[in-house]
Order: sequence, then C-alpha cells, then structure tokens
Amino acid sequence: MRKWYSLALAFLSSLLLCLSSSAAELTLSTVIRAPQSGEYVIFVTPVIPEFELGVTAEIDGKNIGPSELGSDDSTLKLVLSSDQAVPFKLTFQLAESSNTEQNSRIPIGSSPRWSRPDGVEEQIPDTVCNLPTGTGSGVAATFTYNKNEPAKNERVEFEIPLHHIAFWSDSDDPACRNAEAKLAAKQLLRQILQQRATAEALGELPNLWPYLYSTERIGLLQRLAKSKRLLGRLSTTAACDLYRIARYDSVDQASEIVARWTRQWRRVGLSMETSRAESVSSRYGQLAKVIVLDDSWHAIADQHLTFPDGSCSVAAAYIVAGCHAGNGTSKEWNERIKTALQNPDLSFDSKVTWLIAHAAAAEFSANGEGSSLSIDYTPNPNNESLLEAERTAASDDSRILVARERIVRYTLANNWHAAKDVALETERSLRDANSLAELARIREQLDRLEEAQTLPIGQ
Repeated sequence: MRKWYSLALAFLSSLLLCLSSSAAELTLSTVIRAPQSGEYVIFVTPVIPEFELGVTAEIDGKNIGPSELGSDDSTLKLVLSSDQAVPFKLTFQLAESSNTEQNSRIPIGSSPRWSRPDGVEEQIPDTVCNLPTGTGSGVAATFTYNKNEPAKNERVEFEIPLHHIAFWSDSDDPACRNAEAKLAAKQLLRQILQQRATAEALGELPNLWPYLYSTERIGLLQRLAKSKRLLGRLSTTAACDLYRIARYDSVDQASEIVARWTRQWRRVGLSMETSRAESVSSRYGQLAKVIVLDDSWHAIADQHLTFPDGSCSVAAAYIVAGCHAGNGTSKEWNERIKTALQNPDLSFDSKVTWLIAHAAAAEFSANGEGSSLSIDYTPNPNNESLLEAERTAASDDSRILVARERIVRYTLANNWHAAKDVALETERSLRDANSLAELARIREQLDRLEEAQTLPIGQ
C-alpha cells in the first residue's frame, strides 16, 4: 500500500481540548487527506463525565495525532463521512492519568448501534462490513457507542477497517456485499497508476469499474492510454467491456486509448506475447464489433488510418471496417481501399497494409438494424487479399505482419497444424536475424498454446 497514507494530515485543526460543565454537545472534527484519494471527515462527539478522552488515529500503524476531550454526557458518538475507502484504526482512550490502564476491546457488533442516514437506528450486525460510512454526498452515517457507566482506567479500542465498510444505499442488498470489490478496485487502481497491473488483474477491470469514482476512472483511462505495457496486457474481452462502460462517462479518455493503440502498433500489430497471444485481427475485429455505432470511435480510427508513406494502420483499418459494416457503407470503404492500392507511388510494404485492410473488410458483415444491429467477424486465413499480401511482401517486417494475420486466423479455427505451416514457410523467407528471432518466438508461443490447450488466440 502506497506511502501516501503517511502523508495524511494529522487533524486539520489540532484536536481541541474542550472542557464543559454544561450539557451542551461538543463536536470534535478532523480531516484526513490522502493525495489522489479524497478525504475523510471524522466527527467525534464524546461527552464523558469526570474523564479525559484521549483520541488517537492510526493509518497503517502510524499515529497521526492525539488529543484529549472532556465532557458531561455518557454517550460516545463517532460519525464517519467519507467518499473514499482507506483502512485505518481509531483508538479511544478513557483513563485517569494517575492510574494504571486496563485494556478492554469492545467487538464491533456486540453492543454499539448505528443510525442510518434516514435516521433509523439499528443494532450493529456482527459483521463490520455492514457498518456504512455515508453516501459520499454529505450525508453521514452515525456510529454510537453507549457507555452509560464508564469504568475508570478503561481503554476501549475500536478497530474499524474502512475498506470493509460499504456505502449506504437504498437497495435491500447487504451493504457488505460489495466491500471486497471496493478494496479490489482500489488495489487495481494503484497497480495501474504504478504500471504494475497484470493481464489477469486488468481482466477484472470492467467488473470493478462501478466501484471507482469518476475522477479515478478518468485517471485510470489516461494512464492506460499512455502505457504500452498496460495496453499490451489488456485482453480483447476486457477492452470491449471497458469501452461499453467507459463510454457513458469518460468517452474522451476511452477514445484516446484507441488512438494510442492505432499509433502504437503501426505495422506489426499487437505482439504475440500479450496475455493470450492476440494479434491485430482478433483484437480489433472483436473491438470493432462493439463500437460500430459510435461515431467518435470511427472518427478516431479514421484520423489515424493513414501514414505519410501511404501505408495504413492495420489496427485502425479493422475498426473502420467494422464501423462501415455497421453503417451499411462497406462498399464505400472498399472503394477507398482500391483507390489507395492504385497509388503508383505506393511501396510494396505499404501495399501489404492495404491488402490486409481489404481482407478485414471482407470479413465483416452486419445483421439487423437499429438497436438490434449485430456485427459478425469471420476471419479467413485463405482470404485472397491476404494471399496477395503474402506474395507482395518485400521486407521481413511485412512478411511477419502477413504471417501474424494468417496464423491468428488459423488458431481461431483451432487449426494449429496450418498455423505452424505458415510460420515455417515464413521463416524460410526471412533474412534478418532479428526477424528470425521474432518468428521463433511466435512458433514457441504457438507450441505453448497448443500444449496447454488454451483458448484460441484472441478468444
């Protein structure tokens, strides 16, 4: 857990030393701030006759400030109001300085009660995760510990792990149902911000998305868009699901991820060494199926479609192809590809990229219309445009690019033998040592996938 806990301010205003002989209620408030994670506002309203109340708070074992408070009531009340889930411990000490302390831990749920934001007071359940911290909108839940006859020399500790405390909602579902998801979301957020998230963890991102705040979601998407390492680990399914949920409140950042993808993987597509050895065809073919009705994504892909040398981004071409299929304008897209291929200044390698785009365009089809529209993507390893691209390729980079496209199509059909044949044939045509090493990695990956009987590439 990051050290920013230690940066939390002690109490915003030093804890007040308050003495009162009246029955007036005295409220002690404190603010604990954590960078990038909002803040906690803690109100303590203790009124205890003849005793000093020592108040300490700890974050990850670090004491962040004590104070003493005296009052004239017998009710100790703690109000937690928070829009963040940061675990910490609160210790309330009731003691006379001249006597030896006797420690006593009161289990949460044994006798305290809490009041919901609607004013209904209930006995605290046995599990701490049912204790709410508030709604994040200024309404706080009240935790009340009744000490009608406080014993002298007694030390009472309340250990409240806030990451187990769920926010109050109007739902009948138990508040603790989402407690672990909240903690997991915070942990994944930290991993992403530190670029340490694994492919498996990123796969959980769509499920944890609802437990992140809007500012956290935007920051997360911005980091994803700028990190080649993290983008390479994000699976097709996670990318599609993330788009579905992100487009409603963070579409600009979500679209930026696509823009980064199309710029990042200019010629060779996505590395075979990603989470499940996905390549351009599988990832972008699947991604295009969920974005075809969103003009902003089409525009982003189109914007990054072509390069100064006349070649096209294969990744962008898949998205554009899917969008045209969904809009019923595939003919227009095919004409655009044919025009590009007729450019007399187009190099052989640049021509290969447009031939792959043409192959992709032939593999998309649309069914239905309006809200019932669905996009089918049926990869064909023997697509005539792909075979022509294979014959046209003049450099090792282009040969590997075409090989990837054909290999992934065979693996999607579970035809491992044919995929290996393509790899072997391509290896014989390569000249550069680095290219040979790259193809060797592809063949090794194919062997591992087949041996482990994993899902086909990209599925």
